[in-house]
Amino acid sequence: MADTSLVGERGTPREMLVERSKIREFATACMTDNPAYLDDHAPVSEPTFLTTKNFWGRGGDSPVSRLGIDFRRLLHGGDEFTFHGPPPRAGTVLMFTTRIADAY
Repeated sequence: MADTSLVGERGTPREMLVERSKIREFATACMTDNPAYLDDHAPVSEPTFLTTKNFWGRGGDSPVSRLGIDFRRLLHGGDEFTFHGPPPRAGTVLMFTTRIADAY
Protein backbone atom coordinates (compact mmCIF):
# COMPACT_ATOMS: atom_id res chain seq x y z
CA MET A 1 0.00 0.00 0.00
CA ALA A 2 1.36 3.42 -0.97
CA ASP A 3 2.04 6.08 1.62
CA THR A 4 -0.43 8.81 0.76
CA SER A 5 0.61 11.17 3.56
CA LEU A 6 2.76 13.22 1.15
CA VAL A 7 0.01 13.78 -1.44
CA GLY A 8 -0.35 17.51 -2.00
CA GLU A 9 3.13 18.32 -0.68
CA ARG A 10 5.17 20.86 -2.67
CA GLY A 11 8.89 21.45 -2.74
CA THR A 12 10.64 24.78 -2.83
CA PRO A 13 10.66 26.39 -6.29
CA ARG A 14 13.95 25.64 -8.05
CA GLU A 15 15.81 26.85 -11.14
CA MET A 16 16.98 24.72 -14.04
CA LEU A 17 19.26 26.03 -16.80
CA VAL A 18 18.50 24.40 -20.17
CA GLU A 19 22.02 23.62 -21.37
CA ARG A 20 22.86 22.97 -25.03
CA SER A 21 25.11 20.01 -24.17
CA LYS A 22 22.38 18.43 -22.02
CA ILE A 23 19.88 18.77 -24.88
CA ARG A 24 22.31 16.83 -27.09
CA GLU A 25 22.98 14.18 -24.41
CA PHE A 26 19.25 13.63 -23.87
CA ALA A 27 18.59 13.38 -27.61
CA THR A 28 21.41 10.84 -27.96
CA ALA A 29 20.02 8.79 -25.07
CA CYS A 30 16.62 8.80 -26.82
CA MET A 31 18.35 7.52 -29.98
CA THR A 32 17.09 10.33 -32.17
CA ASP A 33 18.77 11.24 -35.42
CA ASN A 34 17.01 14.59 -35.66
CA PRO A 35 19.74 17.19 -36.26
CA ALA A 36 17.59 19.84 -34.58
CA TYR A 37 18.52 18.23 -31.25
CA LEU A 38 21.99 16.86 -32.05
CA ASP A 39 23.74 19.72 -33.83
CA ASP A 40 26.38 21.62 -31.83
CA HIS A 41 24.15 24.67 -32.19
CA ALA A 42 20.85 22.93 -31.43
CA PRO A 43 18.89 25.67 -29.74
CA VAL A 44 15.64 23.89 -28.85
CA SER A 45 14.98 21.04 -26.46
CA GLU A 46 12.49 18.37 -27.33
CA PRO A 47 9.47 18.53 -24.99
CA THR A 48 10.31 15.36 -23.06
CA PHE A 49 13.73 16.83 -22.18
CA LEU A 50 12.10 18.35 -19.11
CA THR A 51 11.94 14.92 -17.47
CA THR A 52 15.60 15.55 -16.60
CA LYS A 53 14.38 17.95 -13.93
CA ASN A 54 13.94 14.84 -11.79
CA PHE A 55 17.70 14.89 -11.31
CA TRP A 56 17.53 18.56 -10.24
CA GLY A 57 14.56 18.21 -7.90
CA ARG A 58 15.83 15.48 -5.63
CA GLY A 59 17.30 16.03 -2.23
CA GLY A 60 16.87 19.03 -0.02
CA ASP A 61 13.25 19.63 0.85
CA SER A 62 11.81 17.85 -2.19
CA PRO A 63 8.81 15.77 -1.15
CA VAL A 64 9.82 13.23 -3.83
CA SER A 65 13.01 12.46 -1.92
CA ARG A 66 10.85 11.43 1.04
CA LEU A 67 8.90 8.86 -1.00
CA GLY A 68 11.82 6.41 -0.91
CA ILE A 69 11.87 5.93 -4.70
CA ASP A 70 14.93 4.33 -6.29
CA PHE A 71 15.28 6.69 -9.29
CA ARG A 72 17.57 4.20 -11.03
CA ARG A 73 14.53 1.95 -11.41
CA LEU A 74 11.93 4.60 -12.23
CA LEU A 75 10.74 4.49 -15.83
CA HIS A 76 8.39 7.43 -15.58
CA GLY A 77 6.99 9.26 -12.61
CA GLY A 78 3.90 10.65 -14.30
CA ASP A 79 5.29 14.09 -15.07
CA GLU A 80 2.98 16.69 -16.53
CA PHE A 81 4.18 19.90 -18.15
CA THR A 82 2.34 23.03 -19.20
CA PHE A 83 3.93 24.99 -22.04
CA HIS A 84 3.00 28.63 -22.40
CA GLY A 85 4.82 28.79 -25.72
CA PRO A 86 7.32 26.66 -27.64
CA PRO A 87 9.64 24.17 -25.91
CA PRO A 88 12.46 25.91 -24.01
CA ARG A 89 15.57 26.96 -25.87
CA ALA A 90 19.15 26.43 -24.78
CA GLY A 91 20.12 29.14 -22.31
CA THR A 92 16.63 29.45 -20.85
CA VAL A 93 16.36 29.38 -17.07
CA LEU A 94 13.19 27.61 -15.98
CA MET A 95 11.54 27.71 -12.59
CA PHE A 96 9.77 24.56 -11.39
CA THR A 97 8.06 23.27 -8.29
CA THR A 98 7.64 19.59 -7.51
CA ARG A 99 4.21 18.57 -6.22
CA ILE A 100 3.02 15.09 -5.34
CA ALA A 101 -0.40 14.70 -6.93
CA ASP A 102 -1.00 11.06 -6.00
CA ALA A 103 0.66 7.99 -4.55
CA TYR A 104 -0.34 4.45 -5.48
